[in-house]
Formats: sequence, structure tokens, C-alpha cells
Amino acid sequence: LQSYVEPELLRGVPLHECLSGWGKHWQQAENAMLCTDRSAYDLGKQIEEYDVFLSHDWATSRYLKLFSMMIIFNSRAAFFCSFAVSVLTGFLRAYQLIPDQMWTICFGYVVYTVVLCFWQRLRRLCFRPLIVFVDKLCIAQHDEELKEKGILALAGFLDHSRKLTVLWSTRYFQRLWCAYELAAYSRAEEKPLQVMPVKMSVILGLMSLYWHVLSIAFHVIAWSNFGGTDPVFSRRLMASFFTMLILCMLTPGVCYIGLQLMNDLTQLPQQLKNFRIQESKCFCCTSNHVHPVTGRRMICDRSLVFHTLKKWFGSRADRDLEEGSHLELFNQMIQQELSQSI
Repeated sequence: LQSYVEPELLRGVPLHECLSGWGKHWQQAENAMLCTDRSAYDLGKQIEEYDVFLSHDWATSRYLKLFSMMIIFNSRAAFFCSFAVSVLTGFLRAYQLIPDQMWTICFGYVVYTVVLCFWQRLRRLCFRPLIVFVDKLCIAQHDEELKEKGILALAGFLDHSRKLTVLWSTRYFQRLWCAYELAAYSRAEEKPLQVMPVKMSVILGLMSLYWHVLSIAFHVIAWSNFGGTDPVFSRRLMASFFTMLILCMLTPGVCYIGLQLMNDLTQLPQQLKNFRIQESKCFCCTSNHVHPVTGRRMICDRSLVFHTLKKWFGSRADRDLEEGSHLELFNQMIQQELSQSI
């Protein structure tokens, strides 16, 4: 493994392409890296630097990763756009430039949803697209020679990235290549690290939907005419009743997912504390070093990674210690230094 990347291999993908097709490029499969053709590689273009290096494990659901990236990259724009539209709508209604009716309330909600889902495509109208590294799209899968060069230069891709974003799941620290990417990151000075628990996106999305539904339900019911001696009082009473009913229906689901998330987060400190790269898993070893499609013998990734870690951390290890001290030094770095950053 090396840190140098040949210029023709340095290819990045616009973020909107990574999010296209509702995360189709993040298809969940243990052998996802084997299921990519030339068309996916052609989505990228030659670049000099990545805005973000996206680190993840392939067995995690594509939708969890998609929602996580929408929260990371789109949610801020969605908030400001919906806030601006809501304020503008309020002024237009106050000055009677648009009807003071219930349907005008929906403008803010619609804008928030559209921007949250499609901001990366919309921002291209005014700004350059964000360029990211995704292994499946930026390393050639159709050419064995280019693929080998890309894998061997994985650390070089990270060296050309401004930021490392980890889409964390409970499997992340169990994967060899994920650990290797963290090792490459640790060599860079003051490079930003962002860790996003993928289930956090679900709870944030549900909370957003939760309050959207409650707010819309209240306005719909409040604007409906239920009759009675006091229509205004009747409408407000019915609105409060149905809003509380919806609240009771949604709360258990939100709490259940929230508890799952908290359970995952409690595992994170323990995973960092007990991290040992010697116990990490990789695809080649689980396949007995035989390519599942071609049947060819595969090089052991573990040997390549351990040899590279010896170059990076061996100089820092005490020469008098037993063989493998560089691995223990790397384990200590994850257990102590990285755990504080996270």
C-alpha cells in the first residue's frame, strides 16, 4: 500500500451523483464492490482535491447512509430556505398580497422537503458541486489493473481530501479497511473529522416529520368547520383533540428508534476502548482469498494493511518490543487519541 496517487487515478464524484436514485450507488451487499460496471466509474472526473472523503462499511443499509448524508449536507440549507419562505409568506399574508388561507401555510413545509432532498442539485445553479470520494465510484471496478492501483493508493486519496466523514454503524470498527482509513487520517495534521451515526439520521428525520405532521394536522383541523354554537371554540377543541391523538400514535415509534440509537451509541465508547485491528474482518479472508466471481486467488488485504501500518507506526514503536508492536501502537492511538476526538 502506498500514499502516492497517480494523477489519472485521482477521480472524484459530485455529491449529487452519490445521492441520485435514492442512494442506488450505496446498495447494501457484502460484495457490493464486485457489482459495479464502467458506467459508475464514468460518473467521476479527474480532480486535484476532494471536498470530503466518505468512509463507511458496505453492509449498512443504503437508506441509512442516504438519510445521513441528507442531514449532513442538505439540512442546513433546508432550514434557512424554509425559514425565509415562511417569513416571506407571513408578510405577504399580513399585507393581503396573497390570500390568508390555510394552503399558504404549506409553502414552508414544501420548501423544506424539496431542499432537504434535492439541495445538491439545486446548489449547482449558483455554486460548484461538492466533490467526494466514494470507493465504489472512484476506484475502477471494470479494470483489474486500475482497481489494484486504486486500492493500493487508498491512503493517497485521503491525503488529497479536505475532510474525513465517517458514516458510523456498529460494524464500522470491525472492518479492516475502515480501520486503515482511520490510520491514514491519523497521519494528517489538523484534518477535520466528522462522525455521523447513521441511525441518528432516522431519529432526526422522524422528529422533523413528527412536528411537521402535528403542525399541519392542527392547522387543517383548526380551519375545518365542525359547526356548533361556537364554531371557533369547536374548531380549536377538535384540533387539540386530534393533535393529541396523532401525538400518542407517533410517540412510541420515535421513542423505540431513539432507544435503539442510544443503545448503539453506548457501544461506541466500548468499541473504541477495546479496539484491536488484529481482530478486524475483511472480505478476502471471509472468502478464503478466492474471488467469488472469477474464482481467482485474491491477495490478502490484511497482510497489505499490516505491512503499511508497520511503515507508518513502526518508527514510533520501541525497537526492542516484540513483533507487532506497531499494531499495538496503532490500537493505542485509536483507543486514546481518536476516542477523544469522537
